[in-house]
Amino acid sequence: MSRIIRPGPDLIGRAETTPDLVLYLPIVRRFVESLILHAQGIGTPRRSLWYEFAVDDQTPPNAPAIAAIDDAAEYLREQWPSLAATQDLRAYQIIGAERRSIARVNGNVRGVLTARLLNNPENPRKPNAQLQFGLLPDEPEHAGHFVVFQWNDEGHVSAIVKWDAVAIITRGSTAAHIEKMIRRSLPPGDARARWTMLVKQVPAEEIRDLYYELGVERLSSHGLASRILERLESSVRAGMPSRQSKMGWVPLDDPDPDHAVMEGEHLGLTSPVDLEGEDVRLDTERAIDQLNRRDQEIIRLHMQGHADEEIAKELGVSHQAVNKRRLKALTKLREILSG
Repeated sequence: MSRIIRPGPDLIGRAETTPDLVLYLPIVRRFVESLILHAQGIGTPRRSLWYEFAVDDQTPPNAPAIAAIDDAAEYLREQWPSLAATQDLRAYQIIGAERRSIARVNGNVRGVLTARLLNNPENPRKPNAQLQFGLLPDEPEHAGHFVVFQWNDEGHVSAIVKWDAVAIITRGSTAAHIEKMIRRSLPPGDARARWTMLVKQVPAEEIRDLYYELGVERLSSHGLASRILERLESSVRAGMPSRQSKMGWVPLDDPDPDHAVMEGEHLGLTSPVDLEGEDVRLDTERAIDQLNRRDQEIIRLHMQGHADEEIAKELGVSHQAVNKRRLKALTKLREILSG
């Protein structure tokens, strides 16, 4: 059984998946744990996802992440040379606010580190992995930031960098202002006409949230506006329930016993970033087919993102009964997949 690390209050880890990828949650969770422990000087990052996110000497020099690391390292050296000279510098963070700047290194890095696993429509066997970093609520208002995790793996030096280039705009502007800014960034003609029709169907706050989410990719203003337009059009076509549905995330220190069965080994599944040649979804479906009919219904509804209360209402049983059967069914499913 793997050991679940409960991080301190300053560096928090979260693992998130879409409902149909929930069986991969332990893999994502253990990666976040390893990154937090690495910053604290304990152990090393898990290689599979590290190299999915990291940049190294093979990364194209014009990649935005390279520029971000160079900027962060130069700023650290100029403003805090003693911190830049820290022996075994595994992680560092720079926060720039209106009146002051802050730097932290290694175990003093603060924030929320979130790893996500999302569906990949182009290749269902290889889900998309994302990594995001956000500041804690008590940090300076409207602050931009860099956070860098570094690793020397037997002479192979690489780093993960996350930065917030749109924080000041997003946090300091109204949703209406951001909507107008996106519209002006779209090319005249068809794109703007589509946008005008679209914003009548979408809450302004959703546009603001999506601007922040996609803004971390450091696209040009035209590229960012076009991506937002495409994402919202797809969302509207999918319908309101889909657009309002939320990913099921589990904090690393979540005490909820419902998640206890997910804290062990990874159910025998291969790494989510190396699934070529193996149809994991088919394996999972075959395993579910070995459960009894009622447990199959509960597990499939659970993997679609339905809460126990919703499943209980659908099946005409009590919430407690669903909770008990779901936990037993997940334990059985884990035994089948690992066996």
